Amino acid sequence: MISIEREFFDTVTLLTDFKDPLDVVVAFSGGCDSLALLILCAKTLGKEHVYPLYVNHRLRADSELEAEMSLNRKNCEKLGLFLTVADLEKDSVSSLASVRKGGVEDAARSLRYSELEVFRKKTGCSFILTAHHQQDQVETVLMKIMRKAPLPSLRGISERTGVIIRPLLSMTRAELEVYVRSEGFAWSDDSTNALEDFDRNKVRHRVIPALSKVMSDYESRILAIRDKALSMCMKELPEGNNPANTIRVESLLRMNEIQRMLEIYRCWDSVFGYKSMPQTLLERIQRAVSEKKSARISANGAHVSITESQIIITDASEDVLFETYNSPLIPGQKLILPASMWCELSAEGSSTDIRLPGELEYKVRFVKIGDSIDLKEGRKTVLKLLQDMKIPSALRLRVPLICDSDGVCAVAGELYGGRNRVALRYLGAKDTVYVKFGV
Repeated sequence: MISIEREFFDTVTLLTDFKDPLDVVVAFSGGCDSLALLILCAKTLGKEHVYPLYVNHRLRADSELEAEMSLNRKNCEKLGLFLTVADLEKDSVSSLASVRKGGVEDAARSLRYSELEVFRKKTGCSFILTAHHQQDQVETVLMKIMRKAPLPSLRGISERTGVIIRPLLSMTRAELEVYVRSEGFAWSDDSTNALEDFDRNKVRHRVIPALSKVMSDYESRILAIRDKALSMCMKELPEGNNPANTIRVESLLRMNEIQRMLEIYRCWDSVFGYKSMPQTLLERIQRAVSEKKSARISANGAHVSITESQIIITDASEDVLFETYNSPLIPGQKLILPASMWCELSAEGSSTDIRLPGELEYKVRFVKIGDSIDLKEGRKTVLKLLQDMKIPSALRLRVPLICDSDGVCAVAGELYGGRNRVALRYLGAKDTVYVKFGV
């Protein structure tokens, strides 16, 4: 195995706690970087474990896209891989950008990651791999410096965010080009990369060439800033922080000003490893906490729910995963749900599991507006029930439901700090099965 393949395999092993076999989705655009990633995956993980997905944003001319797709399919066939294409609806990117009042880049990224996650669930893969490399890292940190971003932002792109892995961050574009050519492949070039309509392209085509003329080692200097930011942030954060996307307000109020800011950025990074948190959003969160106000903020593709006890940040682009999920419960089969949740129907269980009659067929889906359930205290809408449980509004449509032919028969509120509730018609049921949920 040549050195770049060895380095890649070691990085993937480290980032994924590798267990053989490892099934992965590869975000494949057809460019040099993603083609290098695809070749490396096929050669080190085995082609039977690699699922390339191409997302067509419909932002370029049909003739360019057709030529690109033809080459993409040939490259995948050469590797023994089947290429799946996700065609977005026409104008979906611009529509999302308009709704969010944001840029086309961010909207396209959001839709792309949503399609990747849907495909990951469909294929049963463990991770999504993207082809961000060292120059992407340099550009990201440089852009943050230019925007006077605070220290936590200078940590740049994370190697792992949830199920998203970026194993090429230590490799240069030049190394990837040499590798692709040595394997006998050609790649396509996206014409939009030459346009200066986007901030990153302006930095890439104007700022960096000028910077390189006066500072030949600019890359190593910028990466050193990134390493220093990582080191300082790790030292500042106190021990015992909450995991993932949740912050306890009580613990936040015990921190000093710098620690509070770092903790909010840590929470953001656990959801958005690549995308920057707007300074205005940070200020709004800090203001709500200091004024002890509850709030729900939607900004830059994120939902932020603030209550007296906690702050929860979720990715708005994941909403579609919860809206569309609907799967039958099969005894003994563990279902993997969105947001790394799981569900299982078993003949045995504990008092904390949901108990239902064993002779019926059930499905799992998530809360929808208008759902209701019959309880001891009468019929209640599920959203009102979750409100009474004090589950943050941003999370209520992400609570799993168990349904049968008569509608909602159980609400798994315990996953979000509430209670599991079973419909009146099934309380005290005999010949029961147990439904277990977990994260």
